[in-house]
Amino acid sequence: LHSHTNGHQKNGHGDSIFHGIGGGSDENKNNNILRYFKMADNALQKYFRNDKAPFILFAVDYLHPIYSTANSLENYVKEGIKGNPDGLSITEIMTQSIEYMKPYFQKEEEQALDRFSTYGSGGKTSVSLQDIIPAAIYGRVEALFIPEGQQHWGIYDEMTSKIIDAEEDCPACEDLFEMAAVQTLITDGKVFVQKSDRIPEGAKIAAIFRY
Repeated sequence: LHSHTNGHQKNGHGDSIFHGIGGGSDENKNNNILRYFKMADNALQKYFRNDKAPFILFAVDYLHPIYSTANSLENYVKEGIKGNPDGLSITEIMTQSIEYMKPYFQKEEEQALDRFSTYGSGGKTSVSLQDIIPAAIYGRVEALFIPEGQQHWGIYDEMTSKIIDAEEDCPACEDLFEMAAVQTLITDGKVFVQKSDRIPEGAKIAAIFRY
């Protein structure tokens, strides 16, 4: 806002007249939003250009096509969530986002299960934790299937590449299912947490190898 005093004096004080830039046309408004979204896209590129996770927009309807024009991230899901996130907590936004993306992840999971069946016993799959742990550490695991709510306690000896099974209360032990999952994620693999009866070949854990 800008103000200036008009020439009329009243009780020794000038009357201030306020003016500023109005809302303008819808075209100008959309151009301003587009410029803002391009700035946001440039900032996001610095953090997510190498990230393969899906990227969605949570915004009111008319913002989605404008953002699509500005976006340059390959993993952007164009549909996104249409609604006003103002007033929602981070937890509420996350919950809605996960629910919205369920079909995407389920499709990805089904494709991974199909690949496991296709590869068969040709050396690109395994249901042996002894094989999977070192493969995950060396970045060979493309997709990992682990059982929901279950652990496998033990010790992995990196010197011998051997697994020693143990009880949960062993001080030096860790959950080897979790170790496999973390190592898979670190090397850009996919981890699918499933019901026990969904693990391939009825195993406790399964993996698809890159090579």
